[in-house]
Amino acid sequence: MSTPQKFDIYYDSKMPNDGWLQSCIVCDIITSKLHFYKNVTFGTTIKVNVDIYSYLCSTCKKKLNNKDIFEIYETNCEELITNITIKDQSNQSHQSP
Repeated sequence: MSTPQKFDIYYDSKMPNDGWLQSCIVCDIITSKLHFYKNVTFGTTIKVNVDIYSYLCSTCKKKLNNKDIFEIYETNCEELITNITIKDQSNQSHQSP
């Protein structure tokens, strides 16, 4: 399988979509910190391997061992992943699994 594409997830904020600062996925504070969430494969015939990273501030990252905080984090990530569309090398679009 080819090298995974990298995809960053975050909630909309007043920050530019293509900027390196976005809101933390848990607490909404502006951060530049990215945290690997998981690897996902998109597509049925043509597989597209994608590494999902979330914007997560240092404070919330330290709290991920707390079950309640982790559940919020995981729920938010999964919600955002359902809205992802990835394009493969042939420019075909693939929805999240």
